[in-house]
This record gives sequence, structure tokens and C-alpha cells, in this order.
Amino acid sequence: MKITANQVTLLRIVLVPVILVLMFLTSVWMPFAWIAFFVYVFAAFTDTWDGILARKTNTVTTIGKFLDPISDKIFVNVILIGLIFLRVFERNGAVLTYVNIACISVMLAREFIIAVIRQIAADRRVIIAADWFGKAKTLVSLISFGGFILGLFRIDGIKEWEIASDVFHYIGLSLFYVATGFSLFSGINYYVKNKSVIFAPEPVPEVGTKEIKSLVGEVFALCGQKSAMVSVAESLTGGLISAFLVEREGASKCLYEGVVTYSNESKRSRLGVKNETLKEFGAVSAEVAAQMAEGLYREKRSAVTLSTTGIAGPGGGSEDKPVGLTYIGVHDGKTTQTYRFVFEGDREAVRRRTTEEGLRLLKQALENL
Repeated sequence: MKITANQVTLLRIVLVPVILVLMFLTSVWMPFAWIAFFVYVFAAFTDTWDGILARKTNTVTTIGKFLDPISDKIFVNVILIGLIFLRVFERNGAVLTYVNIACISVMLAREFIIAVIRQIAADRRVIIAADWFGKAKTLVSLISFGGFILGLFRIDGIKEWEIASDVFHYIGLSLFYVATGFSLFSGINYYVKNKSVIFAPEPVPEVGTKEIKSLVGEVFALCGQKSAMVSVAESLTGGLISAFLVEREGASKCLYEGVVTYSNESKRSRLGVKNETLKEFGAVSAEVAAQMAEGLYREKRSAVTLSTTGIAGPGGGSEDKPVGLTYIGVHDGKTTQTYRFVFEGDREAVRRRTTEEGLRLLKQALENL
């Protein structure tokens, strides 16, 4: 039977309550501390084992990427909470107890803050890798907790075991303070490196392919009902509207023509856009969008023609014509309508939003025939 990386990760989670039970049972039988330690060491080793196994067998899965960091958090933080309940941090007198409480607060607060930052980043499709301080904190914490677990083995009255217990405990405590320092520096480093992600404007919801394809279906249905065809002249969208129309079976019964007129010269030569209009209003204007739609209609092979022109970004914008400014022209043989939009998002988002609105306007024009 082959063991998968995900199974090893799940094993780490399963071993956490086993370790806790063994730790608490030391009050009944001291050797349980050693058993707890060896199970703890094995569980810690699985964190390396699952990664090696996933890479070696080329089985890095989505659920594995989700489970691995979750299992690490469960492992470290639940063991920490167990040590708190066993009053390990109250063993050194009142002053150090308060210091230990402060350190515990720093470590738990850091975990919460990092989790929030990573969630914000994930919502914005940014992956934040663990930094050096974070990795060092995890490693030192694991060794520290191992020392605390061995320190639970204490037989009062036998000096050698009392000394051994104290040695293990103070090794664990010293490393715990080091881990706290790494936690603090890691939290600060995460914030400084990723504050641009944290305070970035809310991402613009992406127009999904499903929504666009749904609009294409409605346009096709109307073409059939009205026995009409459409043509599209695209500048900003660069053929994206035509591509979605052609993707559907039976496109030849709905789409008569799709042209990409990206340069001013192609707008003039192919669609008859006047040079004076381009000079006076610019390529991104309602006037040019109107002439593009009208120019495409001249052959009278389509019932409705549509045009797109705009600034997709990331450069090319100005105060008067910002990135995202888009004009869509629609001509139905009688009238020409132009529509102005300012879409937010990156270049791809602007083009997809324009595609969505263009299809919506095609649908509207066909309904009004």
C-alpha cells in the first residue's frame, strides 16, 4: 500500500490529541513524558516527510497545499495550549510567569495576524511565502516544546531526575524566548513586506466566462428569433467579443463579420472613420465609436453592428481619459447609440468587462429590432 503525502499530513493532525493525552497522563505515570516526546518527534518529522513525498511522487495537490499549513498551525498551537494547561510556564516563579504570558501572547497574536494577512492576500490572488524568520520560529518552537515535554518527567526526591527535568525545562524555556523573538520579527517583516497588499483597493470582481457565455447564448437565441446577424468592429477588445461568439456552435448563423481595427489607419481605411474626427476627439471617443459602428454597417449585411474603443491600460491614461475609459457604439440601421464606461481593474479585467457590456448591448439592440 502506497502512503500519500496527504495521508502523512493527516497523520500529523491525528497525532496531536495522542500527544496531549500522553502529556496529561504524566501525572499518573511519569514515563508517559518520554513516550509523548518520541511521538512528538515523529509527528514533527512528518512535516518534512509529507513535503519530500509530494515532490518525489509529483503529487502536490490543492488539498495538500491547504492541509499542510493548517496541520502545522494545529500541531504547534495545540501543543502550546496543552503546555499552558499543564502550567509549564508557571514553574519559574511569578516574574517569569508574567514574562511567559507576554511571550505566549506575542506568539498567538502573530499567528492570528499572519493568518489575516494571508487571507487578504489570497482574496487578491497573491501568494505570500513563509519568510526566514517564520521558518526559524517554527523550528525553534518545535525544539523548545520538545524540551518542555521532556521536562515533564520529574521524580521528586531523586536529585538526578530533578536536575534533568530542570535542564530540559530551561532549555525549552530559553528556546521559547528565542522563538518569541523570531515571532515578533516575523510579524513585523510580514506587515512591512505586504502592507501594499493589505491596504490595496478592494479587487474588482472578475467577469467570469460563465456569465459571458450566458450572454452569448441569449444573443444567439435572438439572432434565430429575429433572423438577424450581427457584426463587430473591435479595437480595445481585440477580437475577444468575436472569439466568444465563434466559440459557440452555429456561429455562422449569428455572426456575419468580426474585424479588429486597432490602429487609427485601420479605423480610417476599413471603417471610414474620418481623419478630422480622430484628430479632434481622439480614437477613444463616442464620436469614433459611432463612426466605427456605422462604417461596419455600410454593406448592410448585418442587422446590428457594434464597436469598441478604449484604454485598457496599464498605461495610456490621462486626467481626461483615464485607464478603463471605454466607448461602445451600436448601430441598428436607423440610429446609432454610444455608451461610455470607466471600468476598474487590470488590462484583462477591462477587456472582459467591455466584452460583457458589448454582448449585453448587442442583446438589447436585437430585442429592439
